[in-house]
Amino acid sequence: MLRRRPAAITAAAVALATAMATAGCSSSPQMQVVAMVTAAPAGTPPADPAAQAQVVTGLDGFGLALFRKLGTGNGNLVLSPQSLTQVLTMLLPGARGTSATALESVLGYTGLGPDQAAYALGAQDLATEQRAVAGSDTLTEADDVWVQKGLTLQTPYLQTLSGAFRSGVRQPDFAADPAAAANQVNQQVSQETKGLIPQLFSPTSFDADTVLVLTDATYFKAPWQQSFDPGQTAPAGFTTATGSTAQVPMMNQTTEFGYATGPGWKAVQLPYNGGQLAMDVLLPDSSAPGSLAAYRNSLTVPGLTAMADAFTPKQVELSLPEFTVDSDLSTLSDLLQQMGLANLFTSSADLSGLFAPGQTNPPYVKTVVQKAHIEVSEAGTTAAAGSGVQVQAAAAAPTMDQVQFDANHPFVYVIRDVISGQILFLGQVADPS
Repeated sequence: MLRRRPAAITAAAVALATAMATAGCSSSPQMQVVAMVTAAPAGTPPADPAAQAQVVTGLDGFGLALFRKLGTGNGNLVLSPQSLTQVLTMLLPGARGTSATALESVLGYTGLGPDQAAYALGAQDLATEQRAVAGSDTLTEADDVWVQKGLTLQTPYLQTLSGAFRSGVRQPDFAADPAAAANQVNQQVSQETKGLIPQLFSPTSFDADTVLVLTDATYFKAPWQQSFDPGQTAPAGFTTATGSTAQVPMMNQTTEFGYATGPGWKAVQLPYNGGQLAMDVLLPDSSAPGSLAAYRNSLTVPGLTAMADAFTPKQVELSLPEFTVDSDLSTLSDLLQQMGLANLFTSSADLSGLFAPGQTNPPYVKTVVQKAHIEVSEAGTTAAAGSGVQVQAAAAAPTMDQVQFDANHPFVYVIRDVISGQILFLGQVADPS
């Protein structure tokens, strides 16, 4: 199923959108969209295959860099590089100077203008969603702009966001009731993720200085192309990242899958219905403590591309644990600063493309958050992620050799678009119990 935003209200509605941005709206129970404009700013180059390929490579590289930082320790993890890249790209057209340069560098967009990058990512998102539809999978993504009641977004910024991402603009009153505003944002994200991300922001996240919040909500649900027989699921031992052994429900089947091996690892590709999207399970050869960390730190975009190219049909005797993982990535602001975005989190940030001049004190990013969920069972996979940016005003014929793939120790998983390589979800299972 593909969910699209409502149709454009035409370029002529820019003036109306600007006027509505000062009028506010009701919110019972969900805050209404008050403005949508999809006309591209004059002179914006259209998305092209080269630009789309660059944003996918940038997204995947950014996701792996975050994974290496977030996956430390012996815990399970799920994150959505797609969702987080989306909200940061939504911020980019409002950035200027060194702030824009830093975002472009960290996201891998160097050489693309902010608007071109946004339109390229939006076009790639739509292509991935359409491939999901072709396979009867469900992939939806909703991007929302929450601007302080009474403030006006600059028209070019509004045009780019709604044109690239079909974003709607909502007007809570952060200043008068920040807790109510947080509830409005959370209700919308919860609705868009089918209740899997019920609270993206805490009730105390916002305050009277909050002027803008950007959110992305991604929901994915797909059956396996080759489902597991529940009757074949049985308890089995799993060596955890700490070296202990846990008894977990282990799914089993023997059938043809894409299979690849390399120095110290093997991988199997589990396609979802239609074969357009897939989960790759990457299993280090060793179950010894520290093996997962070493393998995680070795992952690169070229390496994942080479692995995808190396998948060969094999008769695979597959054992894979059922697992459910929830991650609350509240450390993203610190990690993003370490990765090169420190300027955005200070009063020296240049986000002058967001608001009309003189409306607010200089805006800067206060926090970036993501919460994500994944459930893998005999039938398939359900996953969701909510991401947010809070802006403050400053003070061939198959070979049928049978192989065994027993995921009975920590492993990495990647849910991706098979055609483009775009990573939707990424994580590790250190202890499925």
